[in-house]
Amino acid sequence: MGSSSDELVKRAEAILAAAKQYKGDRGERYELMKQLDVMYLDLEDPVDGLMRQWTFMNTSTALDVMVQMGAFEKMPKQGSITAKELGAAINLEPGIVVRLMRMLTGTGIIDLVGEDTYSHTPKSKIYLEGAAVDFFNLCINMRASYFRWPEYFKTKTPSDLLDLRKTPYSFAYNMEGHTFYEVLTASPERLNMFNKAMTQQEAGLPILGIFPFASLKEAVLAEPERAFMVDIGGGRGQALLAVNKETEGVWGCGAKMVLQDRKVVLDSISPEEAAGVVKMEYDFYTEQPVKNAHIYYFRRILHNYHDPLALRILRNTVAAMGPSSRLLIADLVIPARTEVGEDMSPYWMDMVMLSIGGKERSEKEFRTLLGSVGVEVVGVWMRGHQGVVEGRVRG
Repeated sequence: MGSSSDELVKRAEAILAAAKQYKGDRGERYELMKQLDVMYLDLEDPVDGLMRQWTFMNTSTALDVMVQMGAFEKMPKQGSITAKELGAAINLEPGIVVRLMRMLTGTGIIDLVGEDTYSHTPKSKIYLEGAAVDFFNLCINMRASYFRWPEYFKTKTPSDLLDLRKTPYSFAYNMEGHTFYEVLTASPERLNMFNKAMTQQEAGLPILGIFPFASLKEAVLAEPERAFMVDIGGGRGQALLAVNKETEGVWGCGAKMVLQDRKVVLDSISPEEAAGVVKMEYDFYTEQPVKNAHIYYFRRILHNYHDPLALRILRNTVAAMGPSSRLLIADLVIPARTEVGEDMSPYWMDMVMLSIGGKERSEKEFRTLLGSVGVEVVGVWMRGHQGVVEGRVRG
């Protein structure tokens, strides 16, 4: 325990004052949770901390069993169910149900309403079919990779980590020689799980409201012959369509919105879905065919690659940029330093990327990366941890 009694009282009083002012705002809620976490972590001793981590692992295991066996779907949304009834519904011995449920009732996920009798809480209903459970399944899938990290890092060289066919993920699934996406494709069930989770996550990541695309109006109207925005590896064009709508069809000047991706991706997009967008087959390891565009845009692309491959991709883009072209990289921007009690999502996302051969970057790392290809960072636009790093060719 790191604080004296007086310090703990001061913290408790600060928390009480914040609680009295709390009106339900998301930012206020996170700040209040942070204060509570800091106080809790300061109170626990090293053994407490070890036991807390072990509790997390056991809780996630119990959750995994219940989710995979459909237990939460079999529980009534209103009312309760006994361990015997639930065991019969999911073909699991009631005594095992009781033992697993101890981890979930003890952590507040399930409500224990009587002897071996359970009811849903809002925290368990989130594991019913939908976006949250898709994300949870992805987390469990990645956990299987994490279990073999010690063996991987003990036996691999630093260069192995940079090889997309020797990632911790492919190692964990005994498929070295294959990329992360090839490992996924080898299992239809695993691929479906990943695609569902990514679709849901993508829907929650902002495209607009970070970089002010509309502020380029004067520059675009002055040179309408230049492509306005080239979305490299842009998938189904969701970013271009959003920006096109925000800028009212690029202010009616006819400037091009170019969507670049693999042929198989582009062929799956109907003309109606890509209205106002020029589709262009492109491999970003090759020369960029669109020269001197106003914007070259990478959204959630570069974090899939460690620096050597990211630099290779960037060099092809930078070679096509004109003096006033902008390079926009939309990715997480890792905070410069961690703080106890803060939102840990940027850091565990970086752990995911480490497993599959990628890397989330801090502002300093973006500046170093872009500087290596002759690009100066002129702005970092942020919304939460999501950022858009703006760069121009150094003059």
